[in-house]
Amino acid sequence: MLRSAVCATLFSLPALGAIYESPLTIDDEDDLRSAMERGEISDATGQTLIELLEDGVDLNRAGREELYELPSLTYADVDEIVAYRKNEGHLEDPAVLVAAGIITPEQLNQIAAFLLIGAEPTKIPLGGYYRLLGMYTAGDPIAPPAAAQLKLKGPFALSGGLLAAFTRRRVTSPFFDETRQTHCSGSSSPCNPTGALGTIGVYPEGYQVNVPKFYVQWKSSRLRVLAGTFRIGFGQRLTLDNTTRYNPKGITPDEVVYIPRDLTGICRLSAGEFPTGTPLCVEDRYTTPDIIWRDPFRGVAFSAEDLELGTTAKTSLYAFASYQTRSVYQYELFDHRDCDDPRNDTNDLCKAPNVYVDPGTGDPQRARLKFATLANLWDELAAGGRAELQPVPMFEIAITGYGAAPRWHVQPMQLDFQEYSKYPFGGPWGALGADVRVTLGSWNLYLEVARSFDSEPGGGGGWGAVQRSVWGRGKRELEITTRLYDVRFINPYARPVSSADEVDGQRARDEAGVRIKYTDRSLGDFQVRGVVDYAVLPWDQKGIEGTLLGTSNPGGFKAGTQNIDALIRGDYKGWSFFEPSLWFEYRNKDLLNLNGDPDDPQVGRCFTSVDGRAPPQIEGQPQLCIGERYRLGAQLRFRPLRKKLEIALTYVHDLVSDIDYTDKLSQDVRFTAEIRSQPIDALLFRLRSRYLKGDIFSNDRLEESLWSFLEVTYTGLKWLRPTVRYDVYVWLDKRQGTLDRIPNPEHRFRLELEGRF
Repeated sequence: MLRSAVCATLFSLPALGAIYESPLTIDDEDDLRSAMERGEISDATGQTLIELLEDGVDLNRAGREELYELPSLTYADVDEIVAYRKNEGHLEDPAVLVAAGIITPEQLNQIAAFLLIGAEPTKIPLGGYYRLLGMYTAGDPIAPPAAAQLKLKGPFALSGGLLAAFTRRRVTSPFFDETRQTHCSGSSSPCNPTGALGTIGVYPEGYQVNVPKFYVQWKSSRLRVLAGTFRIGFGQRLTLDNTTRYNPKGITPDEVVYIPRDLTGICRLSAGEFPTGTPLCVEDRYTTPDIIWRDPFRGVAFSAEDLELGTTAKTSLYAFASYQTRSVYQYELFDHRDCDDPRNDTNDLCKAPNVYVDPGTGDPQRARLKFATLANLWDELAAGGRAELQPVPMFEIAITGYGAAPRWHVQPMQLDFQEYSKYPFGGPWGALGADVRVTLGSWNLYLEVARSFDSEPGGGGGWGAVQRSVWGRGKRELEITTRLYDVRFINPYARPVSSADEVDGQRARDEAGVRIKYTDRSLGDFQVRGVVDYAVLPWDQKGIEGTLLGTSNPGGFKAGTQNIDALIRGDYKGWSFFEPSLWFEYRNKDLLNLNGDPDDPQVGRCFTSVDGRAPPQIEGQPQLCIGERYRLGAQLRFRPLRKKLEIALTYVHDLVSDIDYTDKLSQDVRFTAEIRSQPIDALLFRLRSRYLKGDIFSNDRLEESLWSFLEVTYTGLKWLRPTVRYDVYVWLDKRQGTLDRIPNPEHRFRLELEGRF
């Protein structure tokens, strides 16, 4: 198996797919995290690439769409690879693609980290992969978190894997606390119309060993049976997709784990039933976060792919059933005993129920939990399938559908989701869709149409459609994607192309838009990449809610609101020792100013973005953020000693709307310096330092920090690859929270052991 040193990443626009916009040298997940930290990629695109890196792409077995997910490859490149593979048989070394003139050395470097190159199939293969991970911050008052991953490949086409995690901050399974009473505002009577007393109770967070992911599968060349945790996705990701991939194709075992980089506050308690001001925990104390994961489907899945029907026709079939226990953020709940419709924000009884912590000491007083995710609060039963027909290689048609229903714990409470949760409230949901692929010469055409179904009052589901056209020839590629999502289209397992903003927890909702992406590597030593994404809201963002409540557009964007994201990037590749890059991005969240004062300039408004700004509250409601952002980035990459020494300097400057500035745009800066050295083949050093200044006009509003790390990896042994990392994070701003912060500076340590056998 080969995992080499270089891949490509995305810029900050979400879910921008292959070809990715920013060529960048990486070795592993940490390099992707670094790209996220310096602002070159969003969290969503970072997770996409992390999942692709974890899964790997088998160069000898991957299909056309899966190969296209590899960075820097056009459909023209992919088709040449598939044809070469068919003629030559098993590929032992991807370098043969360079020798054959199919891809360039630069493209090989950009895809190598994602490739799996295994030996030719044998009758009794035996092998595996393991990864052990632990983290610690100096001064932590609790034991450090840890995780272990294991993958095994055995005889008879069997394989398996699991993820185990040692956690300390997860709140235990909630229960019904009949000793607590929830009272109506201004009344001493219980709110619950049934007369039942009680609210949600939990025990204090503590040390736990979790095994959230595991699987066993049998896979032949065309058949797969899997039991355990898995991801599944198809088409343009409109009907069913719980992966983070750009071109999902079927069932994938899941044991992906994520390493959070920021410390977490150790205090998640408010006074509750104690007198106001009672010290329950240290508010400004921070500690190492737990290792995190996404809950996939858990159950059984089956696929039969590329079954021949006559001379040219093929069919593929997929089916799955899942029973997954899931968690939910405590404020995404309401109780049907008190509230019929959570969209009625004027009814205090529709707010999330209180959660009290039972210390188990017999003390009748309880502290209230805040800002916590409640583990194992509900079960999701889901099932679905897909049928594909490919009469000829250039045409494919498929039907996909699934249904899901929640089963809530904490009876007799009748819990359900708030309207801003990812999942619809009211009961079962699902979707049914059809998609088509047509290949005509240099054009690849895709269309998917889906109908969602839900149980929300006044909703019931809606329509969505995505059309994607990709033209590729040689070193140039043009992609045009159009989409339309109904205001009633609520599908928690839809992940199609969309703008970054959400409508009540859904990105693919109430939106019509077009995205144009162009990549050109035919300009000699220059490479140009550009993206323009335009979207408009066809309906009032809370049109259904307004109709139900008898009000007009209560607190949402107006119909006709227009958004635009635009990015252009240029890279010069003419020198082997020096590579400059320059990019510019512009984003505007209300082009026609439909939601603001038409006489005001585009200042004095908020703009939510990856830099951590949150919408300000006005009378308890988030203000609409309708501002704009200009971003200029530059990178200088030096390779004085090629593989033995590489230096990268990156500078990003933002001008962004800010509610605290009515006469100008706020300005943020970020500077990153990275050194990568491999003095000998078995030893890799990485040194990185990032300076962040959230507002250059003030030192007491936003974050100002200096973050540096040194990482050393020994790669000389296949069965043991240790990595040691030390981070120091210094908070420099003068906000009161920073002045009271413990610890500051932060000294973090991480040890990782991985190997293959």
